[in-house]
Amino acid sequence: MTTINAKYLTKLYKKEYALKDCNIDVRNGEFLVIMGQSGCGKTTLLKILAGVEKTTSGELYLDGVIADSIPLKDRDISLVFQEYVLYPNMTVYENVAVALEGKMDSQQIYDRVMPVLSKLGLDCAMNQRPRTLSGGQQQRVALAKAIVKQSRLILLDEPMSNVSPLQRVEYCQLLLQLKRQLPETTFVYVTHNSSEALTLADRIAVMKDGRVEYCCDRKNFLYNFSNVDALEVFSGNVTKVLGTWHNGFVSDEPISISKRVLDTCRATDGQQLVAISNKMDNGNYYLFDQDGRAVSGAVNEVCVSARLDGNILRVGNQEIALDEQFCSRLLKKHGDVTMQFRADKLSKVRLPNSFRLLLDVVYNDGDILGVSWQGTTFYMLRRTNLQPGEQIYMYALTEDVDLFDGQRITAHYPINQCSVPMKVVDYGRRIVKILGYKYAVSSDVTGKTRALLSVDSLRLAKKSDKNTIKVREVLDEDILGEQKIVYCIVDGVDGYVAVLTKSENLCLEQNIRLCLNAEKVSLS
Repeated sequence: MTTINAKYLTKLYKKEYALKDCNIDVRNGEFLVIMGQSGCGKTTLLKILAGVEKTTSGELYLDGVIADSIPLKDRDISLVFQEYVLYPNMTVYENVAVALEGKMDSQQIYDRVMPVLSKLGLDCAMNQRPRTLSGGQQQRVALAKAIVKQSRLILLDEPMSNVSPLQRVEYCQLLLQLKRQLPETTFVYVTHNSSEALTLADRIAVMKDGRVEYCCDRKNFLYNFSNVDALEVFSGNVTKVLGTWHNGFVSDEPISISKRVLDTCRATDGQQLVAISNKMDNGNYYLFDQDGRAVSGAVNEVCVSARLDGNILRVGNQEIALDEQFCSRLLKKHGDVTMQFRADKLSKVRLPNSFRLLLDVVYNDGDILGVSWQGTTFYMLRRTNLQPGEQIYMYALTEDVDLFDGQRITAHYPINQCSVPMKVVDYGRRIVKILGYKYAVSSDVTGKTRALLSVDSLRLAKKSDKNTIKVREVLDEDILGEQKIVYCIVDGVDGYVAVLTKSENLCLEQNIRLCLNAEKVSLS
């Protein structure tokens, strides 16, 4: 089996982001297709999954094990590039068999290679050299090299970019056949061709600007775009019509909108909307708000108004207890917030560190279930026999919740937990020494030996600043909105320090220094 869990992946090339806080999960045995325009980061993501590129920051897990701890030779991964990597002086058979040499004897290699060549229609060309083959045949040889290794994970980077339309159809059919014959093998396939995606995929992910914008199963993919960007990447040129919601979409020109879109619309009366055509769905129009967010169909992220009071999150008349780990990631502890959780991760079974939602069913068309919770209505992909008027309990993991106050206020990792040794230099003037520098503080220093460096007590240093602290390594950047948290290693500090700065300030792979505001340091 091979499952992939990629969290917060970031990759820099010469101070430019190829991936930026990218998250994606791949299930065991599924065929995931990643779509996106050139330069969106899909090939970079594939290379990182294969282990031929390293991330600048972020976490990658293969079967639950951090990928950095798995040597490349032990990852059991095959990668098929869009450019055929074939040895010109070898025959088709030799090109395929070379991956097995040294691992089994010649008869075992023959017994492994020939069924694969036959399956791919290459047995009659086994003694030919690559230059005598067509583009489609060469691509099948590259695929055969991946198959004979019997890898648990096969990654394909636009393998049909150099073949004719007819060969493309044949290749798609071949991959579908291969998928059925290797049910335990996980495939990740990169393309910019929407027809390939709809033919091959179990699920389709759309990337833009180094992030996964939208991911959905093939059956429901065309009908539940989460934002305008995902629809435009998939459909290409689109037609836009401005209008207003008044118990329906009102515009100056008549357009075709499906009943499902109208029935699941969450717009308020009088709200300005943008209708966008989806050529892959017979030209039907889909509805988005003026910020480009979908206002109809199923959603993954559900947003609800809430009140934060320390370790208690109040949503309507329900109180949700937040554990210590969750609270350690909060940038603020009190006030009105927007709570966001994943509808696609709701479970009917109680899980550890989860909270319960009593959902009132308001809609069910067999594929999309509409429910209301604490006054908020949302729609999710869920096949069930529940009917409007019925209720159901479901559970959400606390760790999957994010809170927003203009920007995200739940950090990826704990903050405000960095404690360093402190020495009192002058009790009368309250002068202390922290990380090698002297600072005046206003709080009582009697009996105090340690300083807690909060996220507010540190900032990026300017050239004119004195007593600056050298950063040995920048571990990660956590982009919240207009601001981001930078996690750093500093000499003399156990663990890491967290610094809040503007999102535009590039810190990864840079030499940076920090300034300490002693007035915001807590002493203990």
